[in-house]
Amino acid sequence: MGQDASFEMDAIALSKLTPQQELYVASKDSPVISSVEPSSVRADAGQKDDVEVTLTGRGFTKESRAVFGTASTVEMGLGGGDADFVSSQELQARIPSYLLTVGIFANSEPIRVWVTDDNDLKISAPVEIQVLPTHSLKVAPKAAAINSVVPFPIPLMDAHSPQYQIVEIEGENFRPDDRVEAVRDPDSPGDYSPLKTEFISDTKLRAWLPREFWRKHHLSYRLLLKTAAGVCATEVFDEEN
Repeated sequence: MGQDASFEMDAIALSKLTPQQELYVASKDSPVISSVEPSSVRADAGQKDDVEVTLTGRGFTKESRAVFGTASTVEMGLGGGDADFVSSQELQARIPSYLLTVGIFANSEPIRVWVTDDNDLKISAPVEIQVLPTHSLKVAPKAAAINSVVPFPIPLMDAHSPQYQIVEIEGENFRPDDRVEAVRDPDSPGDYSPLKTEFISDTKLRAWLPREFWRKHHLSYRLLLKTAAGVCATEVFDEEN
């Protein structure tokens, strides 16, 4: 973490972090952003050029740079981001125009800005800038996410099981036209079959998994015996499959 970093957190505190929480490791003398102006921008503001913003706070230097991204791009790492140094309390920066839109849609996530420099531990907490949709750029639909499946694990069926296993799926951002699909062969992702799906709400779907997609199949072996009197055969089933 570097000799100038000050970081103390025990295992119990770390264990309390949820998947939605983020942990930033930063130096004690990292810069601080207190505000950004404007705090929101129209989605069409970046159609021609990057959008200028003013960052105020403390701890800015001539080496400071402003880095922009979204929650979904943070995992890719932070980089770039030149800024014009005005004073230790003010920076002038520009939001890259590509962050404002997603194709023909407005970005559905707020844009985040950090201030850092060549020392990766000297990084501020992020501040969000809202993206406002316009008539020509509506908000992009958010990607669906599955949080839980009931039953889980889904039990294997057999020839005597009901024709369908009802599966309840809970998550986020479901839409009426969503369909649950079953992958028939894990080694062939393209080999899938859509299941009968009922839209309950934007957080719940119900699907019907056919017995033939999720049943036990007994292996059978046909044994042939050739004798002088002819050929006899029998069929043996593997009871463990």
